[in-house]
Amino acid sequence: MVKRSVTIDGHKTSVSLENEFWTALKEIAASRGMTFSQLVGTIKREHGSGNLSSSLRLFVLATFRQRSDQRRNGKRKVLVVDDDPLVLDMAATMLEDLGCQVERAADGSAALAKIDADRDIEILITDVNMPGLSGFEVAERAKRRRQNLHVILLSGREGDGHGLPLIRKPFLEADLTRVMRQTSGLC
Repeated sequence: MVKRSVTIDGHKTSVSLENEFWTALKEIAASRGMTFSQLVGTIKREHGSGNLSSSLRLFVLATFRQRSDQRRNGKRKVLVVDDDPLVLDMAATMLEDLGCQVERAADGSAALAKIDADRDIEILITDVNMPGLSGFEVAERAKRRRQNLHVILLSGREGDGHGLPLIRKPFLEADLTRVMRQTSGLC
């Protein structure tokens, strides 16, 4: 049990939780783009005047149960990266049709920021030829951050994925489905 001071709506309060719950709350806050204090304040407001430690534990358990249910029901979170808005929209729509939750990024820097912020992203699908960071660079940096991340490349020019699955543009939903299943068994 670790006792920590937390500031909620400008007021400090002490909360005792196991380390695993502190770590989980920080991860959830980051994935939602919130500060730790903002998340704790939201939980406190939603759960009323009950014991805050218990409310935080229940919140963490409910969040991870929801994630588990989504995974069991095929709701994988996929990040699609392409500098061409039409290809980005088309790929995202295909993935949504396959039952995936989809995040979008128009360049490599935005993609890496989303990967850092959202631990639920399981699959990265990135265009190879983009201004700034190439898809190869995005894939390499993303895998350094998250070793269990599945990566699929898209390209109209490249013939080799350098060890990563590659889908040639233009592609059909059947192509995407086949590579997704072969690569990760997901969606």
